[in-house]
Order: sequence, then structure tokens, then C-alpha cells
Amino acid sequence: MARSTSSLRRLVLLWTLLALTAGLVAVVMVAVAGPLYKHEAIHLGTAFGLLRHGAWVGFAAVAAGVLGVIGALLVRHMSATLIGVLALALGFGSFAWPWMMLRHAESVPPIHDISTNTAHPPRFLALAQARAKAPNGLDYGGGGPHIAKAEVASLAKFLESPAGRKNPQHEAVAKACTSWSPTCLAAVQEAYYPGIRPLPAPGIEPARAYEAALGTARAMGWKIAASDADTRHIEASATTAWFGFTDDIAINVVPVGNGSVVNVRSESRLGLSDIGKNAARVRDYLNRLAHRLNQIHAR
Repeated sequence: MARSTSSLRRLVLLWTLLALTAGLVAVVMVAVAGPLYKHEAIHLGTAFGLLRHGAWVGFAAVAAGVLGVIGALLVRHMSATLIGVLALALGFGSFAWPWMMLRHAESVPPIHDISTNTAHPPRFLALAQARAKAPNGLDYGGGGPHIAKAEVASLAKFLESPAGRKNPQHEAVAKACTSWSPTCLAAVQEAYYPGIRPLPAPGIEPARAYEAALGTARAMGWKIAASDADTRHIEASATTAWFGFTDDIAINVVPVGNGSVVNVRSESRLGLSDIGKNAARVRDYLNRLAHRLNQIHAR
């Protein structure tokens, strides 16, 4: 009987060690997907595949870890219990992170160009050559025939999803997006990111508003590509930490009445969906700039 119990304990320990191994493999697969792509060691499709498969290995580690913990508790093997819990935690982390990213991606419209002024979005001048070489192109609502076809199909799928249909304007967006165009892009942004608007700076002359806009862009950690005080035009790039995706930002400060208005545009170079990143960046920038402008106005 003692020999049988000892064999069972060894079997449980081996199982939890296998679960732990799966958890470690999953963590590595998920963690290195971004850096490997960022440093051009693998293609983007390979990186996403590594991320997806790593998540499923993590799910397997969770299942194995649960069984291992139950078995370890039954045979009263404390070491195996701890190993099983660790395997469970590693597996859960490596599965939950990609899953949450996917869920978030499904909750936002698949667009990659956000502007406070959709009728006259700030233009990319200094970054024109870099953007022209990028898959998403230079023009607002552009990207070429291949991107246009994929964008319309992706939007149609989103608009039929629960996340798309819960917006009361989804039918109007669908009518505006029978083809890919600036009108379609503006309609999507208006419906799903309605709070993104030009930032007024009443009582602040354009030159001072421009300096505040440039200072805020620098404080965001963006790489400034151009800053022209005469035209009050700023261009910059932001690179994501994990995958190294590059997004470009254009900022204009224009005189209005006795003050100024600031317009911002943020666009990804690659990918149909930015998972809401550009909208979040514009909001963050406008909030920081508004705080800085309020401080100037209060002086």
C-alpha cells in the first residue's frame, strides 16, 4: 500500500512538473512574440501565430495545473501542490493577456487613423515619404485598393458584431461605408469616438499655444520629426514598446478669434485596426495639453 502511494505521489509530481514546463513555454512564447518582430527576426504573421499558440499552450498549462493541484492535495504532496499552483498561474497569465487583447480589439472599430478635424485633418509633410512607403499610405482614409477592400470587409464584420450593433449609429455608419473613403472613416470616428474634437484655447495667442503643443508632444515621449513655429505645425512618431509599431502624429495650431484651436491626427503605419490606440493617444495628448493651456491662461 505504501509503495502504491509513493508511486502515485511521484506520478502527481511528474504531472505538475509537466504542467509547469507548459506554463514556462507559454510565457516565453507570448513574451518573445513582440520583441522578435520588433527586431525583425520574424514576420508579423509569425509573431501573431506565436502569440496565439502561446496562449493555447497557456490554456493547456492551466488545465494541467488544476488537475495537478487536485491530485497533489489528494495525496498530500505539498511540493507538487506548489508546483501545480505556479503552473496554473503562469498558464493563466500567458492565456489571459492575449485573450484580453483580442476581446478589446473586438470591442473597437477596425480603423487606424484618428483626427480631431475629419473634414481637414492635419497633413503629414515631413513624414510624407515614410508614410507613402508604409502599407497604410499617406492620405486620410487612403491606403490603396487592397487596404480599402480589406477595411470595408473588416468594418462590415464589426458593424454586425454585438460591439458594433450596440452603437445607435451603426446603421448610418454601414450606409456611409459601402466603400472605403474619408467620409466612411469620419462616420466611424463620429459614431464610436464622439468625444474627439478640436481643442479650443480662447485668449491664448497661437504662438503660445504652439509652444504648449510642442512641449506636450515632447513630454509624451514622441520623436519629433518637424516643428515649424511659423506655420505652427508639428509632426512626430510614437513607437509601441512591445511590438515596436510606429504611429505618426500631426498637430496644427490655428488662430481663431482672440485665441487658438489645436487639431491633432494620429495614424498607424501598419494594420487595419489600431485596437483603439490612436484614439487613446489623441485623448491623452489633448487632456495634457488642456491642462498646460489652462495653466497659461491662469497666469
